[in-house]
Amino acid sequence: MDPLKPEGTAHILRLMVDQVPSMLAYWGADLRCRFANHAFAVWLGVDPNALVGQTIQSLLGHKVFAVNEPYIRAALGGQLQCFELDVPGPGGVRRHSLAHYIPDTVDGQVVGFTAQITDVGLLKQAQDGLRATVTALKAEISQRRSAEQALGDARQGLALALASIEAGFISADRQGRVTSLNSVAQEVTGWAPAEALGQSLWRVFEREDRPQSMLEQNPVDVMLAQGTTAQIVHRVVAIGRGGRRTAIETRAALTYGQDGKPDGLAMVFRDMTRLHAAEADSRRL
Repeated sequence: MDPLKPEGTAHILRLMVDQVPSMLAYWGADLRCRFANHAFAVWLGVDPNALVGQTIQSLLGHKVFAVNEPYIRAALGGQLQCFELDVPGPGGVRRHSLAHYIPDTVDGQVVGFTAQITDVGLLKQAQDGLRATVTALKAEISQRRSAEQALGDARQGLALALASIEAGFISADRQGRVTSLNSVAQEVTGWAPAEALGQSLWRVFEREDRPQSMLEQNPVDVMLAQGTTAQIVHRVVAIGRGGRRTAIETRAALTYGQDGKPDGLAMVFRDMTRLHAAEADSRRL
């Protein structure tokens, strides 16, 4: 799968969004689901793909929906909602959680809202790991649109999800040359897209303690040799062009062409200083 093509980027972005431990979903103004991430299967035992097209009433049940309805109506009225609730799950598990309902406004009209549910209990107990407060995923994929339009919507919505959780994104080709980077990556690295595209990933994404021997190798070959996957988390200090140092947590995955061979890589990282600030905000809430 070519990362330069929309379907390649959308696949990688979807993979990264499904790594997020919080539940993310987009509900239309008709209260039907447009998107749900993998956390729904972990939290509620619900297939996120089967949830698409279903109503929020059918997911929550009558009693839970009645509790949530005032917040839902307020969100559809254009008001950001933030509240705490207990989320029951399989096996009697209950998660004390923080919910955000974020209106999606297009041309002055609210067309839906993004729901983000975070396990605040884990955030309060975490000392070293990442327990991120994840915000909005905006996606509206209509069944009546063409496959090309739907793919474009998915790519845009997933990119918004990464931006909403302040995640940096960089992709590179088979030679390890940068092919794209988002605004968060630009801020951390100090590289503008016009300058970064075509440059070595090692040059654009500098970090402390990178072995000199690694700089002489292709980043894709290094990942192949080390067996790096999106499930492996690396905590490093990135060095921007101006000397700025940023503690980050990063994941990387190889991308593959139609022949099944690696043709590049994609990496997502998050600024740990911002996440610690989000954790502190969650505690205060």
